[in-house]
Amino acid sequence: MLDPERIDAFHDELHRELGLRRLNPWWAKAEIVIGLGAAGVATFAPPEVVSAWMIRVALFTLGLYFAMAGHRSHLYQSMNRLAAHASARAMTERKASA
Repeated sequence: MLDPERIDAFHDELHRELGLRRLNPWWAKAEIVIGLGAAGVATFAPPEVVSAWMIRVALFTLGLYFAMAGHRSHLYQSMNRLAAHASARAMTERKASA
C-alpha cells in the first residue's frame, strides 16, 4: 500500500513534466451547481421570468453543458490521480525487484 504523500508527490511530478496545472475541484463543483441551476431555471421558471422559448432552450442547453464540463473536470482529476498512483506503484515494484 502506498502512502498518500507519495502519491501526491508523483501527482505533482506528473503535472510538472507535462506542463499542466492542477484542476481546482471547487471550480468543478461550482460549474456543476451553476449549470444545473441554469437548467432548472429554464425548466421550472414561470413564463413571466423567462418568456421567450428560445431563451429557455439556450439557457437549458448551456446550463447542461456547464454541468457536464464540471463533471468532466472531476473525471480528469480522478484520471490524473490514478496515473500518479500507477506510476508510483510501478516505481516501487521496479525498485523491489531490482
